[in-house]
Amino acid sequence: MVHKLTAITLSIYALIAGCLLLFSYADKTIWQQFIYAIVFIVIPIIGSLSSLYGDKRGISLVLLLMASQVIRPLTPFEFFPFHAPFSLAFPFGQIEQGKGYLFDIFAFVMLLVVAFMLKPKKQ
Repeated sequence: MVHKLTAITLSIYALIAGCLLLFSYADKTIWQQFIYAIVFIVIPIIGSLSSLYGDKRGISLVLLLMASQVIRPLTPFEFFPFHAPFSLAFPFGQIEQGKGYLFDIFAFVMLLVVAFMLKPKKQ
């Protein structure tokens, strides 16, 4: 059941990222949009399929993605055109000067779920 819910959640995550990329203004370069598509669309889709079929390599890609999204700077990276497609984050640090960080609860929960899926099964 956990594998199916994770696959659905990652599919919705990729769908939101695709809609952001599709319906956004084209003020960002093609390279930035391509990298965003790889990171926030392709990796979650690979993770979704991997969670359904039990492939640990694809699930570990999602583990790395979610680990990179748990704590991130308040100001967006200049490399990505947008923030993460779905985020339940709250700021901490010096947010008045724009030097704070975001702690993403959604990414943290997904990190724990994906790490649980990678745990070896007892026989």
